Amino acid sequence: HPSFEDPGFPGWDHVNPYGTQLGLCSDSRVRCNDKLVGVYDFVQDNSGTDWTEENTRGKDNSGHGSHVASTAAGNPVDTTLNGLPVQLGGVAPNANIVSYRVCYIGDPNDGDDDGCQSSAIISAIDQAITDGVDVLNHSIGGGDYSPWLSGHAPLAFLNARAAGIFVATSAGNSGPEPNTVGSPANAPWMVAVGNATHDRVLGSLVENLSGGD
Repeated sequence: HPSFEDPGFPGWDHVNPYGTQLGLCSDSRVRCNDKLVGVYDFVQDNSGTDWTEENTRGKDNSGHGSHVASTAAGNPVDTTLNGLPVQLGGVAPNANIVSYRVCYIGDPNDGDDDGCQSSAIISAIDQAITDGVDVLNHSIGGGDYSPWLSGHAPLAFLNARAAGIFVATSAGNSGPEPNTVGSPANAPWMVAVGNATHDRVLGSLVENLSGGD
């Protein structure tokens, strides 16, 4: 995708700060470059249960992770929205990306069995600490359980903070009512990020109608 190309628009030539690619990049089927410098896949295959996850070698099979990565660090991309030229880009377009896959799709026809394994998330955080990344972007959440529960992701993110990693996570999708920030966004050692609106209108105009009331 243009968001992850090297060189990216407008001809930025990214530099891999590690000097070598990480994780599954050694597999010729995994398309790494100096922008996408690392790929890991921590999803376990639970064959025989109600979902079986094909080994995708780290590839995002729902689009959500790619969306988050492009929002955080995607290259600028020229496109059109409702016929208007716009340029979209990540918060840190010059940054490199290491991808840690932790979510799976079970039965493609059953959205209820999709999920993200806590064990995979914790393993990914540990790997990110080992890799020495600067920032972790985490757009996965659930109910507002206590962040101090052992064996859960929030405490693993506390380890990341202790290692000097800035962690941004999604606040949740439950709205602005009291107690609607989910976990791990309610952990005081993480930055909870919410969506905002603006006053721009990108609309279409219908005119010169004929042939009826």
